[in-house]
Amino acid sequence: MRFFLCLFFVAVLFISASEVLTLFTQRDDLQREIIKLQTQASILDSENGRLTEDIDYFGHDANLMKEFKSKFNYRAPEEKLIILVPVQEGSPVQ
Repeated sequence: MRFFLCLFFVAVLFISASEVLTLFTQRDDLQREIIKLQTQASILDSENGRLTEDIDYFGHDANLMKEFKSKFNYRAPEEKLIILVPVQEGSPVQ
């Protein structure tokens, strides 16, 4: 009888140790996942800050018009437009 009781306690101890090891493994996996998600959150926070700055910048009509003109070479009918093309290396200057 004593032998079976000891065998039972050893089995319970083995099962408990196995479960504790599984819990530690899961905890390590979750900690890695937390670190990964925190990194993504910080990247998204910085991107959100840049987008907020862009929204503030383009919220002013003058800035929006300036960007529109520079991107699409637009000019108002009363404006004059000069397009400067940079000289590339190796090409003769005229």
